[in-house]
Formats: sequence, structure tokens, C-alpha cells
Amino acid sequence: RSILVASGPWAHLAEGVRYVASQPRLRVQMLLMGASMLLAWTYTGMLPALTRDAYGLAERGYGLLMGLSGVGALAGALWVSGRAGHAEADLRLLVRLMGLGALSVTCLTLAPVALWAALPLMLAAFFQVAFMASSNTVLQAEVPEHLRGRVMGLWVLVFGATAPLGNVLIGALAERVGLRPALSVTSLGGVLVALVLLVVAWLRPPATWHPRVLGAVLAAAFAIKETSFI
Repeated sequence: RSILVASGPWAHLAEGVRYVASQPRLRVQMLLMGASMLLAWTYTGMLPALTRDAYGLAERGYGLLMGLSGVGALAGALWVSGRAGHAEADLRLLVRLMGLGALSVTCLTLAPVALWAALPLMLAAFFQVAFMASSNTVLQAEVPEHLRGRVMGLWVLVFGATAPLGNVLIGALAERVGLRPALSVTSLGGVLVALVLLVVAWLRPPATWHPRVLGAVLAAAFAIKETSFI
């Protein structure tokens, strides 16, 4: 097996892009990561505003909610660690984790008081960490060792680019319709994407998915989000 020699960080990144582009499963996984950051996990950047505006809490209340989120995140990390060696993560698992996380965020936005928000917040953090860790595991397991660093760099780039973009979109929507409705619609878009992909996975194995499938589903979810309040 020949190993391509590239020099410089941009050449290494381009090599990772070429490899991911040649692997359907990896392409879908990168798109799934972007979709989750845009639709499911945008609540993290809005949690301070949600704490103040929706629940009427100050700094101590925000600290308490962050502590509960940390408990859920720790539980998610322990769950992923406990699965190691017993069950392999796959694309179906990632879709389920994203969908359940987005549903937890929807429940969080519907909570009338902070006490009712505690459980959905812990569940959202649980599913978010489980998704991120499982996605990382699947990616590293499928990439050859000599390309693993390049592909992981691309994975981090997708994460770093879509996370702030998701915050910008949710912030713009919140200014128009309010924070709770904005988070609800966005997270419901994540649930919709997950449900459709689970149906697609039931009809066709994920290994045969074309990135256009996820792209079309994601576009439909955004169209629903943008037109819901017109």
C-alpha cells in the first residue's frame, strides 16, 4: 500500500478531504456531525439566556444548571466507556443519539420552570457527549492509521465551523420569534432529520447511503425551520 507524502498543514488537510470524499460512510458521518451541531446542540450557547429569560435565574441558578449538565455529560462519557468492547458504534447509533438529544432539547425548551428543566438538560448533555465520543470512535476505527490525523483534523474543522454557525442561526431566529420557539423549532428539525434517517436506514444499509440523502433531509429541516413563523 502506498502512502501519499504531503508537506504542510494545508496539504495534509487536503489529503484528508480527498480520502473522506472517496469514502461514502465517512462523508455521511461528516455531514451528520454538521447537522447535529446546527440542529441538536445549539442549546449550549443559548443556555445562559435561557436560564435568565425563561427561568428567571441569576448566576447561582446558571451554575446549578451547568452542574446538572456536567452530571449528564459525565454519565454519557461513562456509558460510552462501558460499551467499549461489548458493542460497536455505527451510523444508526449516531443517528439515534442525535435524535434523542434533540428531543431532550425540545423538552428543555418546554419546561415551565427550572426544576422541570433539570432532567431534560441532563439528558441533552448525556446524548451530546455520547454522540461526540461515539462519532470520534467510529471515525478513528474506519480510517487507516497513516491518514487518521488528517481525517480527525477535518472532523475538528467541521465541528469548529458548524458550532458557531449554529449559534449565529439560532441567535438570529431567537431575535425574530423568541428564544424558546427558536430552540424548539431547531431541535425539532434535529428530531425530524433523525427520524427520516432511521427510516432510510431501515430501507437501506447505512453503508450504501449517498451524502445527497442527508443533504436533502437537512435542507428540508432548515426549510421547515425558516418557514414555520412566516
